[in-house]
Amino acid sequence: MPSRFNENSEKLIAALKSGKYVQGRETLHEQGCFCWAGLACEVYRQETGRGEWVQDDLGMHAFALEGDSNNYEMPCAVADFFGLMDTNGEYACGTRSLVGGNDCGDSFKELAATMESQPPGLFISDNEWTMTDEPKR
Repeated sequence: MPSRFNENSEKLIAALKSGKYVQGRETLHEQGCFCWAGLACEVYRQETGRGEWVQDDLGMHAFALEGDSNNYEMPCAVADFFGLMDTNGEYACGTRSLVGGNDCGDSFKELAATMESQPPGLFISDNEWTMTDEPKR
């Protein structure tokens, strides 16, 4: 079954491998560090010109998009842009996730390798709706 692994997915993988970004844990963006989902938001922002980082009093950055902001989870529109099934990068029937791997110590390069391997459930199949699609009638 074809998946929506796409050129946007390749851009995120390139950013993960680049060595340009400092990896953080458990929050999207804090003090110059990004977690896997935060880097996805940053690549989305760079590629689309949409969304912005908003800093709170503790120095943590929330990603604001279309009036909503969150400092722990990427917006659905970002997941859809990369062809991901959900905002946590879950795969293997929901038993593993890229967010979980990041927070448990997987390096950006290891997370890139996981994305490149396209494990079942990580990317949306062509016959599935995205989180922002309108229901098909």
